[in-house]
This record gives sequence, structure tokens and C-alpha cells, in this order.
Amino acid sequence: RDAVEDLSDTEQEAFFVWCNYKSHDLGEEDADDLVRDFRDEYQGEYDDEEDFAYEIVEECYDLPEFAKTYFDYKQFARDLFMCDYWFDDGFVFRAA
Repeated sequence: RDAVEDLSDTEQEAFFVWCNYKSHDLGEEDADDLVRDFRDEYQGEYDDEEDFAYEIVEECYDLPEFAKTYFDYKQFARDLFMCDYWFDDGFVFRAA
């Protein structure tokens, strides 16, 4: 349980969303292992899927400013969340 208590308040909230989504039971599973797996999959807190897609583009692609005005973040988010990520209650997780 110490591993869970070491998470920030936001991370704890995300952790319980993650546990619920994955049907993990803290009473029957090792908390340290769960927190480790959670940290591997947790991407952060975002307003919506498109907000996450915007950050991915900013971090991973060197697009000129004029190209960003034409970039379709909504469709990019749709593609990202088809298989690679999932979004629940404001939190983004990598699909594992």
C-alpha cells in the first residue's frame, strides 16, 4: 500500500481509474507490481483525446507553424485511440 500512497493525488486518482478499467483487485494483487505497471502505461491528465494528440504532435514531430494550422488533430487523436491509447475520466493510458 505504500507504493500507492507514494503517488501524487492526481496519480492516485488515475491509478484507481486504471485499476477499475483493467479489473485489478488491490486486495488480491501486489500493489508494488500494480503501481509499476500503472506507471508504464500512464501518460498524464488531459482535457480530451485531441488535447493529448496535440501534445504528441508538439513533442514528436517537427512541423513548421504553418503546417500545424492545417494538421487535423481530431483525426490524429481518433487514430491514436483506436489501438495505442485509451482515455478515461481525463486520464490517458498506453494500451498494453
